[in-house]
Amino acid sequence: MKTKPKTSRWEDVTSYSRNEPHGADPRVWRTTLGPVRLTVHRHIHYPPDTWLASASGMFDATPLRAKDVGEAQIEALRMVREWCESVLREVGDVP
Repeated sequence: MKTKPKTSRWEDVTSYSRNEPHGADPRVWRTTLGPVRLTVHRHIHYPPDTWLASASGMFDATPLRAKDVGEAQIEALRMVREWCESVLREVGDVP
């Protein structure tokens, strides 16, 4: 892992196998934003330097541009914000 996560709200939720060497790099990070669970993770069907983002009810296994976990977390948070903003635009002004 090149950099530490940018916020302490992120938790390593990687499922480590017994055969992995001690100190293996985390592959799954999760944070909770209200009712939304946001996860930044790796996937076996993608190149090893690719991070993906999943957010409950919003998007699933979306590849990120960032190669560093801290940058991937920021990119995923921006995706959640943009998703919420697009929903608010659809709702419009409600009296």
